[in-house]
Amino acid sequence: FGRGNILRLTELYYSQKLFDNRLELKGGRLPVGSDFFFGLCEFINLTFCGGQPGNIQGGYIYNWPVSQWAGVAHYNITKEVQISVGVYDANPGYLTTSQPSTYFLPGYPGSNPASGVLVPVELVWSPSGPLNGTWRFGGWYDNASTIDGGLPGIIRTIPGVGGVPDQNLGDQRGRYGVYESILQRLTVDGPGALGWYTFLNTTVADHRTAFQDYQIAWGVKHTGTFSWRPQDEVGFAVGTTHVNSAALSPNAGGNEVPIEAWYGWQATGWMNLKFDAQYVINPGGRGFNAAGIKTNNAFVLGLRTTVHF
Repeated sequence: FGRGNILRLTELYYSQKLFDNRLELKGGRLPVGSDFFFGLCEFINLTFCGGQPGNIQGGYIYNWPVSQWAGVAHYNITKEVQISVGVYDANPGYLTTSQPSTYFLPGYPGSNPASGVLVPVELVWSPSGPLNGTWRFGGWYDNASTIDGGLPGIIRTIPGVGGVPDQNLGDQRGRYGVYESILQRLTVDGPGALGWYTFLNTTVADHRTAFQDYQIAWGVKHTGTFSWRPQDEVGFAVGTTHVNSAALSPNAGGNEVPIEAWYGWQATGWMNLKFDAQYVINPGGRGFNAAGIKTNNAFVLGLRTTVHF
C-alpha cells in the first residue's frame, strides 16, 4: 500500500565505503527518505511521520515505497558530523501503477514532460553521550519543469496517479526548499531507552510552485511511563500545514492543525498496541473538503499494532 495497492521495488542499490569508512557511495534505485529527511514514524498522522518534504511536496519528492534511479554520497567530517548530497532522477513516471517494468523491476520510465534531477543536500550533527540526538539541516533543488510541463498558470494533477491539486501558480523550471529536523533525548530516567525525547521538524517549500508551502511539527515521547511498565510509552504532538495563498482552492491561505496523543502498551515481548486519539483543526487548511463543502473539525480514534519477529 502507498502510491497504489501494488508491489513496488523500493530499494536495489550498491554501496561502497572508502577512506576508513569516512566516505560512503551508493547507487541504484533509492527512495529519497532512505538517506535524507526525518526517518521516524511513531505517530499515525502523516504530519508527524516520515520525511516532511516528501509529505508536502509529494508531486515530485517521492517517499517510501517509491524509488528512483539515484546516486548518493555520505562523508563523515567527524564522528558526529556528516554531510550528504544526492542526485535523483526527477520523473513523474516513477509513480506509475500500470508499468511493472518501472514500479516492480529496475526499469527506467518514460518521461512526459521532460524530466530533470532532484538534488538534496544535508548536514547532520549526531551528538553522542547519554543525551544523544540527530540534528538535520538541509535543502533541495529540482530543475524539472512543473508537473504539467507547459500550461501557464495551472499545475494539474497527474490523471490516475494524483499529486498536487490544481494550483494558480506559475509554470516554471526549478523548485526548491529548505528543512530542519531535530530529534533529541532530553532525560535519562534509567537503563536503556527510559526517558523523555522530543522532535521538531520544519519544512519551507518554494512559494511559486508549492501547493503546501510550509509545515511545522513538534512532539514529545516518554519511554517507561510507569515503573511497573518500563517498555510502555506515551506520545504527544502538534503541527501545522499551510496551503499556498495562490492555490486554486477554498483552503488557500489556511492552516490545518493536527493534535495527536497516544499510549503505547507493550502487550508482549513481540507485540505493541498504540491507542491513539487525534483532533484536527481546519481539515485541509480552512475546513473545506474535495467538493468545496465546509466541514467541522475532526476527532479521530485509532489503534496501531506493531509486531516484532
